Amino acid sequence: MKQIFILSVFLFLGLCSQTAHACSCGPPPSKEQQQKALDAPVDPTLKEFWAEQFNGVVFIGTVIKIEKITVKEFDEPRRIKKVTVDVDRAWVGETGETFVIYTSLGKGGDCGVPYAKGQKYFFRAEVIGGRHWTNICSPWDPDTYLVKIFDKMFEQKPRPQ
Repeated sequence: MKQIFILSVFLFLGLCSQTAHACSCGPPPSKEQQQKALDAPVDPTLKEFWAEQFNGVVFIGTVIKIEKITVKEFDEPRRIKKVTVDVDRAWVGETGETFVIYTSLGKGGDCGVPYAKGQKYFFRAEVIGGRHWTNICSPWDPDTYLVKIFDKMFEQKPRPQ
């Protein structure tokens, strides 16, 4: 039971956003840690967090459009990327057939994700200031072990029609 709790805490911390300074994200879990997380039974507390407390979305999709836009942040203009995604699979939050997320430009240590049009990604985007945000510390490889964990934790939601 103690191992399940430890794995749950590890998974929770690995997926929850941290305030990143100069994009210092911490090391990714080892293959052994990933396998332990995959082998562990679903922790109901962790599932409850993702289902009821996480303010955002978790899904896989393909980037179909990237726009650089200017937004006002603390009364100052800021350039960011608005990324439109064709949703393939979703586990947490409400998405449509397409979904928009935001990230920083990825220049000068601002922690933006270098998304590319036509590429598939794993998205964990948290609502901050009314927008769904991702950063370089969020897992984004579509082949991440987290896909299997979310498949195990939640039934995959069918693609919106």
